[in-house]
Amino acid sequence: MRSWHQAGVAAVALLTSVLTSALVAGTAGTAAASRAPRGTARDATLAVRTASFNVLGSEHTLHSRRYASGVVRAGEALRWLDAGAVSVVAMQEAQRDQMSVLTAPGSGWAGYPDWTVARDTQTAQAVLWRSADWTELDAHTLVVPFNRGKTRELPVVLLQHRETGARVWVVSVHLTAGSDARSRRERVVGTRRVAAEAGALGATGTPVVVAGDMNDHERFFCQFTGLTPFASAMGGSHTGACRPPAHMRIDWLFASPSVTWSDLQLADGRSIHRITDHTVPVATALVPTVPTPAGS
Repeated sequence: MRSWHQAGVAAVALLTSVLTSALVAGTAGTAAASRAPRGTARDATLAVRTASFNVLGSEHTLHSRRYASGVVRAGEALRWLDAGAVSVVAMQEAQRDQMSVLTAPGSGWAGYPDWTVARDTQTAQAVLWRSADWTELDAHTLVVPFNRGKTRELPVVLLQHRETGARVWVVSVHLTAGSDARSRRERVVGTRRVAAEAGALGATGTPVVVAGDMNDHERFFCQFTGLTPFASAMGGSHTGACRPPAHMRIDWLFASPSVTWSDLQLADGRSIHRITDHTVPVATALVPTVPTPAGS
């Protein structure tokens, strides 16, 4: 009888251990930036939930009957990002008052540029990251033509993951809107400059994410993928002929070849419609924790 009893106890203990392990694994999978399971082909990658988010600047909704103020919508954007376990964001149109909410002490987020010393035209392109996950190692800007004769400074930020040490460059892009010849020309020039910057960063072996409001569909995709080996989270290819993805928006997510995309969501539900008039693409970037050798 004792041997049967001991066997039963051992079986219960084993079952409890298995269930506990499964529960822990499921919980870990919800983290904004987490390592892929050990013992798989994704063993040396970091899963980073990444978004491109045109948050709709405060000035656009000053007298709106449809939208709340920019500050209120910034708070809603934070809640949406937290609910989706997003870890890194390329943001467009955020003005200083909105950035003050998005990166407020206690928000859990940091960003570049620093809204306390930047102008609205500078914060209108920003990179945000979850401060518990990432630290900023380096940052600079890339100037592109914008809005028919003006310019914009695109943030280029090098982040390091606190736990794994993985590094990734993030470029937040906003190109000129409009269908006239001058606007199209500015987008072509801007795309060329972004591609050159992204190519130079990628040549160092560090993964690169390029995301933003490109204000174009097929023409942008074909130009950018013709100038770089980067892949879109939306799909498509450019081996020989350009084959754009079936479902395109003007907001895009791209990454250098060492990064793999998965779990794309084109968010445009009720909660997003309260914040912005854009679709928000969000996907998981599988970033290598060991840099690719430069030039490979």
